[in-house]
This record gives sequence, C-alpha cells and structure tokens, in this order.
Amino acid sequence: MKLSISPKENISLLVLALVIAPLSQSVNAVSLNGTSSIVWQNAPYVFRNGDIAQGYVRLNEGFTLNNTSFTEMTMDTFITVSGAIDMRGQVIQLLGNLTLDSNVTLTSGGGVYGRGKMITLQSGLSFTPTSTMILHIQNDTIIDGRGTTLTLGDYAQIFVDSNVSLTLRNMVIKSSPKSTGFPPIRLASLKSKLTLDHVWMPLSADFHFYQGQLFIQNDVSFTGTSAFVYQSSQPSVITSGGLLYFDNGTTLSYAPATNASSVRDLLVLTDAKSALYLNGCSLSATHSGLRLTTGMLLFDNRVQVNSLADYDLNATTAAVIVGSSATTGASPQAVAWSPNGNVIAVANQSGNSLQLFSFNRSGTPTQVGGTIATGASSNPQSLAWSNDGRFIAVVNAGSSPSLQVYAYNTPGTPVQVGSSVTAGLSAPFSVAWSPDGKFVALVNKSGNNLQVYAFNGTSTPAQIGSNATTNISSPTSVAWSPDGASIVVANNGSTNIQVYTFNGTSTPTVVGSTASTTTAPVSASWSPDGTFIAVVAGTSLQIFSYSNSTPTLVGSAAVTGAVPQAVTWSPDGRFVAQTNNGGTTFQIWSFNGSSTPTAVGGAITTTSAPYAISWSQDGNFIAVTSPGGNAFQVFQISTIKTANPQALSSSVVFSNHALTSASNLNTQFLSAARIEVNGAINDDSV
Repeated sequence: MKLSISPKENISLLVLALVIAPLSQSVNAVSLNGTSSIVWQNAPYVFRNGDIAQGYVRLNEGFTLNNTSFTEMTMDTFITVSGAIDMRGQVIQLLGNLTLDSNVTLTSGGGVYGRGKMITLQSGLSFTPTSTMILHIQNDTIIDGRGTTLTLGDYAQIFVDSNVSLTLRNMVIKSSPKSTGFPPIRLASLKSKLTLDHVWMPLSADFHFYQGQLFIQNDVSFTGTSAFVYQSSQPSVITSGGLLYFDNGTTLSYAPATNASSVRDLLVLTDAKSALYLNGCSLSATHSGLRLTTGMLLFDNRVQVNSLADYDLNATTAAVIVGSSATTGASPQAVAWSPNGNVIAVANQSGNSLQLFSFNRSGTPTQVGGTIATGASSNPQSLAWSNDGRFIAVVNAGSSPSLQVYAYNTPGTPVQVGSSVTAGLSAPFSVAWSPDGKFVALVNKSGNNLQVYAFNGTSTPAQIGSNATTNISSPTSVAWSPDGASIVVANNGSTNIQVYTFNGTSTPTVVGSTASTTTAPVSASWSPDGTFIAVVAGTSLQIFSYSNSTPTLVGSAAVTGAVPQAVTWSPDGRFVAQTNNGGTTFQIWSFNGSSTPTAVGGAITTTSAPYAISWSQDGNFIAVTSPGGNAFQVFQISTIKTANPQALSSSVVFSNHALTSASNLNTQFLSAARIEVNGAINDDSV
C-alpha cells in the first residue's frame, strides 16, 4: 500500500507549505516522552506549538497539528509513524530520522524541516491531489525511497528553498503531465541544490530545471518520450562514479538562461569515472552551445544531436496578439503571470480589486472565480506571485496603505491570509517576493523607504527590522535577485538604483554606491541569472551588470518610446520587454551580455497607454495592461529561422585544449551507435 494524500473539505488550502521559525526557538513542552519507556499512542494525537515527540514513541493512529495559530512541533522518535497525518499547513522539525509506515495517509498539507535527517519510505509516497500541493523543503533533507515509487500528480510539486539541499535516493520518481511552469521538482533560487542518487525518472512531460544545482550520484536514468530541459545558470555535476542516462525517446535539452562566459560549461563531469550515456535519444544545445570535458560520453543506438540554434525572434513582428483584449476592473495597474503559466493576476487600482484570468495558450483569457475586493479606496498598485505559485502579494497605495497576502489554490478564488498596514500614509508602490517565499519586500514612494516583511504561510506578514532609507527618494520599483541575496530599488526622485542585502533578521543594508540612471527611473528587473539589472527611465532602457558591488552600466542607454513604464526579462535571459505608457506600444530588445540592447523589430501596438508587463515562464507569451482601457492583452512571441552561420562557440564541443590532457573527454561509440547531427560537433582535445 502506498502513502496517499487525499483532500479534506474543511481545509481551504491543500498544500504542503513550510515556514520555519529561527533554530533558536525553544521547545515549550515534551508532550510524548519515550526516552525512558515506550509510549504507545493508540488514538490520534494533537500537537501544539512547541510540542515534541521524543524517544520510543509509537504514533499508531497518526496525529494532527493544531492550526488555531502557527504551530511548529519537533519529532525525535525511533519508531515508525502509522495512520492519518493532518498537518494543516504547519511545521514538523526533525531531530532524528523518520520512518513512514506503509499505511500512513496525509489528509492535509504541511512541511518538514529536515536538519539533514532522513525520511524513509516503507512503501512509496504518492501526491495525487485535486488542487495545488507543494512539499516545501526548508532545510537539508534526505528522502530514501528504499526502491519504492514517489508519485507526483498534476497539482503536486516538491519545492526546495534557497540555500537548501534535497537528496532523493533509491526511488522511482513518476510525474503526471503538467504545464511548462510547474515541474515536479522546482528549486527556489540559484543557491538551491538537488541530488539524485539511484533514481529512475520516467518522463511523461518536459521537466524544466529552471535554477539551482543538480548533482548526479550513482545511476540516474531518464526514460519516456519527453525532455529534461536544463535552464539553470548554475553548474551541475555528475559526480565520480555517477552515470546520467537518457533512454530511447527522451531529450537532453541544454538551454541555460545566462549570458555568462561559462555558459557552455555548466554540465560538469567530475573525473574519468563520471559518465553521460545517450541511448537512442536526442541531445539539443541552444544558442549557448555545450562543452563536455574530463569524463566519459557514451553513444548507443540512434542519437540525434542538434547544435544549431536556428530560431530567433521575428525581426519584423516580435509578438502578435492572442485572441482579444480581456476586460478587467477599473484601471488595471499591475499584471503578473503565475509560475505555472496557466493564470494571470491583475490588480485594478480604481476598481480596488484583484482578478485572476485563466489562459490555455489560445483565445482571450477568461476570469477565474470572483473579483476579490482589496478594500474601499485601497488603490492596489502592484502585485507579485510567490515562486511556488501559492500566494499573491498586493500593495495598496490608497487612504489605508497596506500589504495584503492572498492564498491561491488551483483551481479556485484567492483567499486573504493577512494584511499589514505599512508605515503611515507612505504609498506602497511596488512589491516582490523572496525566491523562497519567506519574505516580501516593498517600497513606499512618499514614505521614501524599503520594507521587508516575514511571512509564515498562515498569518499576517510581520515587518523585519526598520525601514531602510539610505539615499532613497520616491522609490517606484523593488525586485529580489534570483539567488535571494539582494534587493534592487529604483529611485524615481533621485535618478538612481540601489542594491541592498538582507540577512533574514534585520534591516536591509545598502551595497556599494548608488548607480545613476537617466531621468526618473520607474522600473527595475533582474535577469534570470542575477548578473544584470534592466531599468527603464525617462525615454531609455539601461542594463547594469552586478556582482556584489555597485551596478555598472553595460554599453549605453537604448532610446525607447514615450514614457517607458515597466520592464521584464525573458526566461532565457536573452531579451527584455518594456511598455511605453506615453503611447500605444511595447518593445522587445535583444541583449548579448556585453553591449547596448538592440531593438527586435518594430514596436508592438497595444491598446491605449500600456502600463504593466509580464513575461510567461515558458517564454512564449507576454501580458500587458492598459489602465485607460480597463483591459489587458496577451501577445505570443513570434519566432523565425535565422540564417546566421553557426560559430564554434555555439556548437557542441568535446574537451578543452586550454586544459591538460586529463580534461579530454573519453567519447565512445558503442556497436549499435548511429549519430545524426544538425549543426556542428567539434573535437577540442589536447
């Protein structure tokens, strides 16, 4: 029998969410103490905040976490858990390894703070909910399947926090078809880590690995008919003795979202005992190219290698409208695409409301659920999705300025979790989530400050530290870096941008000096790899490089249309889009990482005075709001084949002559091997 998760009617959010209190939090009580004798609990047990199950404790009929307030309990038991576990969105911390018996059932969401401990599955683990479920890994955790199956349904996902490592060991990982933006396992930031050790993953849909690092230990196999798409800008490693295997019908697509110089070298084979085995599959490298060194590359049966990145944006019309304009409330001021790409959120400033629209990749978006009132005269100004897609943050700049957080459970209408009054009549103007979902940053335009709020997933956000005010003047934009370490602020009144660091417990601290922009910057956005910041100001688009110091302008300012208002990056980091609020267009720009952005085609026509803009996670669509027309539009990116010849730098390259002979790739063609190449393969051995 497999461990199953079933919905419970009185739980509005069927999620596995976890927000962790500081490690120094004291344990208030030992509620089940089995340190001197066995405690055999034959009835469902209710844990409250600070409770602990310790020693030889047998929870024979499961347990419940109290949800009347934030609850965090600790388990340090030696005996397996059986029965129903009702976590209710609360927290379990592990001080010892935990074994889940074959008859365990999770009836509601929750999470585990692993502390490096191991969860052992006696008979598999199945997440097949009918609404969103996130297993939120907030601290280093090992899950050992003991040869069983971990099943992740359409609405289920494992989400790994920033600076956290998850190891999945000795298991089969099955997933159901999902949208592009909702992979079965998602890493929160560039600093998240996933280790696969003796894992078989039959792919039923493309698995996009957006960010963070992947480590391959022992044999890891991908089978099925879909692709593993590597989009992270961070290096991943096949360790010594590790074998990464792609079977007949699968594709290894190498498409890192970065313009860094090391873009070709992010798949690292540690030594001669590391191996990549391609058996009757496809290997695809995008514009970046791919270089493999040091280890062993095995070809078996018919393998297709496509190294020719022959598609680019249409230089005539880079995007075309899909369907018709979608009618919103009054003055849609903000728009944001959900991480899974299925839902678009809109905040209506004069309408004092939040709306969600579904989009199925064609036709006009349609509203989902009811219109949510944000409050009388609230004037919502900005909104943002948490990285796991479970929460929406809204800032209201009206007579009662506030930060509101809404929980969203696919499918359904968002439900307000909490609301915090911001500092006085300060006009909060922009909001952003930290990658791990633990914090929300906002800037107050008339208050001239940056604020950070902690959010535990179940209650009102609480401000951390004091208001950051260093050189801030009329800030209009805030954005969190993809690694969660930095926050950029655009200061409309002082014509500059600033970068702040945040340690999770105190007031953000400014880094380096302010970087001057052209007149009155209004929006700033990080590139997916966190190395560039795009800014629109005056009548210009500027891109700054950033590496833990003062941002530095790349090239010069590109001239935009009238009154550029908002800016966003494409998920692959190659393009930037911005709206022209003084006209009826938005523009898309190409960026190569080293020079001034170049306009792609002509400006794309919208309804009157476009304001906010958001690029979908799959890179195929852009949403734009028009407050004057009470509408928003969705545009599809238009691609064409390019006639550009392939360069050595964008080909598939074996070895690196700049290194020693020990770095040469050991390429082997097995007896049935047949290679079909579209593009170029180069041997660069010493």
